[in-house]
Amino acid sequence: METKNMTKAQLVASIADATKLNKTQVNDMLDKFVAVIRKATKSGSKVRLPGLGTFQPRRRSARKGINPASRQPISIPAKNTVAFKLAQDFKDYLN
Repeated sequence: METKNMTKAQLVASIADATKLNKTQVNDMLDKFVAVIRKATKSGSKVRLPGLGTFQPRRRSARKGINPASRQPISIPAKNTVAFKLAQDFKDYLN
C-alpha cells in the first residue's frame, strides 16, 4: 500500500479552496491553532476536538534502554510528551 502525505502547504491550499479565506489567512490560522494546542498541553490541559480526537499531555517516566549502536545500557530520563487519541467517529469513518 502506497502512503501519501499531505504537506502543510497542501492542507492550507485545500482549506483556502473550501472557504472564503486566502492562503495567508489560513496559514496564520493554522499556526495559531497549533500554538493554542501547544500552550494548553504544556499547562496540563487536554484539547478535545469532537470528530477528530484528543491531545493529552503525558509524563514518561525514566527508564533503562539500550544504545542500538554499541548495545550498551543507557538511562533514558523522564520527560513530558503529548499523546493523540483518534475520536471514535473518525475511526468509524476510516472503516
